[in-house]
Amino acid sequence: MPAPFLSIVIPAYNEAERLPATLAQLRAFLDAEPYGAEIIVVDDGSADATAAVVERAAAADPRVQLVRAPHRGKGAAVRRGMLVATGHVRLMCDADLSMPTHEIPKLLAALRT
Repeated sequence: MPAPFLSIVIPAYNEAERLPATLAQLRAFLDAEPYGAEIIVVDDGSADATAAVVERAAAADPRVQLVRAPHRGKGAAVRRGMLVATGHVRLMCDADLSMPTHEIPKLLAALRT
């Protein structure tokens, strides 16, 4: 299988409540895009059900992947996710979608120029 065009890395620490909506929104966005993509959630040693939430999403959508990591902080989680990612373009997205999905095409356009 060819590498996806886009990898979205989400560092997550105790984000079980926030991730279902975030993953649903990202999946819906990617469904409308013409390129292949992957969503990599790096569980930074969460004490809640973050990993279980991501596992359920991964079972429903092969673009979603869980990476478990010991708690070392956001920077380490982002680095781990970027190293696991296989996309031509890789971006980091917080679990609260502080960068809305409608901004992704703008970023991709800027990268092309």
